[in-house]
Amino acid sequence: MNDNAGMKKIVAVCLLVASLLVAACGSVATPAEPQATTLLSMQNLKDEYGVQILLIGATAGGGLIDFRYKVVDAAKAAALLGKDKAVPALVLTSGSVLTTTQTSLEGQPENQVIYYMLFANAQSAVKMGDQVAVQFGDLRTEPVAVQ
Repeated sequence: MNDNAGMKKIVAVCLLVASLLVAACGSVATPAEPQATTLLSMQNLKDEYGVQILLIGATAGGGLIDFRYKVVDAAKAAALLGKDKAVPALVLTSGSVLTTTQTSLEGQPENQVIYYMLFANAQSAVKMGDQVAVQFGDLRTEPVAVQ
């Protein structure tokens, strides 16, 4: 194995382990539903805020929820995801909320970059097929089916 390929594998494993530790230690389902003043369709989220949700999926045997989104327009996305903005949360149809220990986002979003977050799925609160909305501050998306 060449040095570059070996380093890439080490970095990938370290990132995976760090993500799992952060997710396992910090994400909890809480009954306090954040208040949203605006409900966004997926198309409006993309057109008005430059963010496209790619996946909300159960992974790791259902123990984690994988949230992936792509920034399609960084200037628009900065309103939701810019430096020091609140971290997105997942809102279940029951009103429970999945959050992470991360309290704010760092840096500015970049065009055509796919970002991900892992949420611990305590007591399997979210299952494949459930409807989950994404909360960005006072904006909330329409529910999305968990894959």
